[in-house]
Amino acid sequence: MAAHPLSPADVRAQFPAGTVLHNPVSGEYARVVEHTPERAVGELLAVPGAAVAGPHLHPAQEERFEVLAGTMGYRRGDHRGELRAGESVTVAPGLVHDWWNAGTEDLRALVTITPPGRFTAMIGAVWGLAVFGRTNAKGMPGPIDAALLAEAFGDEIVFERPPRAVQRALALTVAPIARRRGRSVTRDVLRAAVVAPERWPARDEEGDATSRIAPRVRRLRGDV
Repeated sequence: MAAHPLSPADVRAQFPAGTVLHNPVSGEYARVVEHTPERAVGELLAVPGAAVAGPHLHPAQEERFEVLAGTMGYRRGDHRGELRAGESVTVAPGLVHDWWNAGTEDLRALVTITPPGRFTAMIGAVWGLAVFGRTNAKGMPGPIDAALLAEAFGDEIVFERPPRAVQRALALTVAPIARRRGRSVTRDVLRAAVVAPERWPARDEEGDATSRIAPRVRRLRGDV
């Protein structure tokens, strides 16, 4: 496969704390709260009916969801459940999982990725493809772009379908041909979903939600 286009340090520089992204297909927003060599923490806002593009796993990263408001439906391996404000679930590396807004109000959750690797860039690529109209109605990229994603970010995400062996084969065969023809899931795609911080929709009486999230982030760091 082609060399990774970005190192984890490059990703932290391109997606620093305060970066806001928007997926126009799913209606999701994400705001980077913390981005260090140890972890990436983001606040997610998903409108009713929104869902991640499809069941997937992260080969080497743990993902933790803590619901701040609303109801999150989730699948973790063979287990399904729902979380409400104050509840959390942790997904181990290599475990297939899925999530969706299971309520009638906006879902807000704090998401922590450990270690961060190039996870934020992967999200930027998938959501950037949505900006360019290169996904289906669920936000899933088409076959050619899926092959490019597997090539560039196969160490960050593996979708449940098609089988992993098929995804690897496509990354080895289809992706190089697509790149030679000028197609990419990085370059102009990577930051296409980044919007102005003022676009972040979750505002409280104090102006935004930072004051409520900060104590949780300090707890994750072990500062309290």
